Amino acid sequence: MKLGSMREESEKAMLKAKIRIMKKRLKKAREEAGYTQEKLAEVTGYSVKMIQYWEQGEKHLPKTEFLLYLTELYGVDLDYLTGRIDCKTHDLQFIHDQTGLTEEAIIKIKELSAEQLTALNQLIEHQDFKKAISQTAALSDKESINNDYAALILHHYKSRFGSQKTTQLNGNMVEKSMLFTLSNLMTRILCDITETEL
Repeated sequence: MKLGSMREESEKAMLKAKIRIMKKRLKKAREEAGYTQEKLAEVTGYSVKMIQYWEQGEKHLPKTEFLLYLTELYGVDLDYLTGRIDCKTHDLQFIHDQTGLTEEAIIKIKELSAEQLTALNQLIEHQDFKKAISQTAALSDKESINNDYAALILHHYKSRFGSQKTTQLNGNMVEKSMLFTLSNLMTRILCDITETEL
């Protein structure tokens, strides 16, 4: 096989891969925006069959003007639909690239109230933050606890403080139910780390 034909085959394979990504993204963005194919057809004036071709067919792709319309409708960037970025918007992609946070985590942080953000900042800025995260992750691995954060924290506090309804932390009586929020819970873990090993 000649170098030119190898390059041509490689470019064709890359183009097919990009088209597959775009079709998957079109479907995913539509579903996450709450549209069925029928509802999208109703809103846009295109047929359900055409929408199916765009999402599943081999050759059909929407025109650029329609893709731009979909970005507005779905609240995503064009580069997300075309597979150039993995997060729905460039803002989310930038934060992901800088921090390693998942898109879901970034969105949840953006939804926090001012008070919750203050608590989160205090938590992250705490001198023992890395130690607390490392020890919490180690506990999770050892105990094979599922990813449900509340279950992990409840397990930690039950093993540390027993079944009492309140516990003494830094001289304050705290109800265990309060320990389920990130701001109250993780801050208390961090405050205790310097006094007692987890």
